[in-house]
Amino acid sequence: MKRILFAAFLFLPVLSAAEGPEIRISYPREGAKMGYLKRSFVLGHVLPSTASVTVNGSTVEVHRTGSFAAVIPFSTGTFPITARAELGGLSTETVRTLLVAETPSPAPPPVSASELKALEAARLSAVEVSTPEIILKTGPTVNGNTMAYDLFLPEGVRLRVQGRLGNEARLKMSDTEYLWGEERYLKELAEGAPLPAALLGDIRSQNKERSLAVFLDLNERVPFRAVPSEDLKTLKVTLYYTVSNVDRVRLDTSGKVRWAEEIRWAQPARETAEVLCRVKEKIWGYDLRYENGGRLVCEIFFAPRGGRFGRPLSGVTVAVDPGHSPILGDGAISPQGYAEGEVNYRLSESLKKKLEDQGARVFMTRERGESVPLADRGRRAAKAEADLFVSVHTNAVPDGSDPSSRRGYSVFYFHPMSLGLADAVHSAFPKYASMEDDGLSYGNLAVCRGPRIPAILVEAAYLIRPDEEEQLLDPGFQSRAAAGIARGVADFIRSFR
Repeated sequence: MKRILFAAFLFLPVLSAAEGPEIRISYPREGAKMGYLKRSFVLGHVLPSTASVTVNGSTVEVHRTGSFAAVIPFSTGTFPITARAELGGLSTETVRTLLVAETPSPAPPPVSASELKALEAARLSAVEVSTPEIILKTGPTVNGNTMAYDLFLPEGVRLRVQGRLGNEARLKMSDTEYLWGEERYLKELAEGAPLPAALLGDIRSQNKERSLAVFLDLNERVPFRAVPSEDLKTLKVTLYYTVSNVDRVRLDTSGKVRWAEEIRWAQPARETAEVLCRVKEKIWGYDLRYENGGRLVCEIFFAPRGGRFGRPLSGVTVAVDPGHSPILGDGAISPQGYAEGEVNYRLSESLKKKLEDQGARVFMTRERGESVPLADRGRRAAKAEADLFVSVHTNAVPDGSDPSSRRGYSVFYFHPMSLGLADAVHSAFPKYASMEDDGLSYGNLAVCRGPRIPAILVEAAYLIRPDEEEQLLDPGFQSRAAAGIARGVADFIRSFR
């Protein structure tokens, strides 16, 4: 999954004994500009696989497929890598020349006490979110490190700014809470524009076939935060810069199902209001959006009714997302030169078949040769009315690491509603595919952040390891890995019946 520069790799020909072994380097690519590194890895392939290989004089272990992953010392400046193969008294070599940074990139100085004091004294002003790409973070960039992603807001929301550092704005959410956002995503309002402030009016709900819509009457587009409870039976919506003026909360009692158990409001702070929506079934996902000026619609979704016709996933639509693309430099590359995007697509095709065998309707977020931006993958899944989102990847380690230090499959999730799906897939995978366990993890990953449906990212194995590359390229392993993922999806759906 980690980004590694792609290098085109020709399939190796069958050689005559007189030609000597054929050796290629797949990574790093020729002329690559690398960061400051003391040691890093070199990926490549040799035929016949019985040839002995050295990289810059260091003997390298060659896998039975001919793939190798060497870890060697790097030096700064112009740095040549020479891979040499010998067999039967004949030898061949190939050379890659890189440019390695002379020193580590300098980090900006930390925020000083005087800067912090100036921030506290700064006058408040109003800005507006100009793009849905904005991400509010827990703090400013410090020593080159970006702080944790915390809040995602739609276009048109207005915020209060109190000071700036570099290209980041300090956003005052309440008397005790501050977040930070990049100024390029914020539109400065006219001098003297009023600070955002809203009144929360009456609240009403509407039952739908598989969701509950809760309408919050506001007179301005203010920032909000939604957090589900641990039991997934309550969604708490926090409204910043808001004072409650609620007179009535109307629960919809029409329709086949009344989803709402109770809806109530609270005013925990001077300009912070809360709306708590308690529902009768576990929350599958949710979506918050502004309509008609300041009206905020909070829609809570519930599980699909799968299992018709004796197949566990009938009636369920699964978005399968083949990670990355065939574009140069997008994703990892294997020792044999296979791009991660292609390997991910092969796994995804197998997964599509396994899911369809269990009755699912499957939507692929991209075609084999297509490049789709990360943000568009979730939008495509929503347009297809997907019930679940599974992103399929193969893993790598960053430059400066040892590929042998990590191995196996892993599963990532972001929202609490996705943990059950991640856990089910993580548990089912090794029952079908023989692979070490690299963990079940919370991960702040772009394709998992959408809260509308459960979403996970699966790393099937490490593409840069020669032994796991061999498995990933095997159609039999692809089928078994897909069967494990599909079984986990089915187990998750069964848990909601």
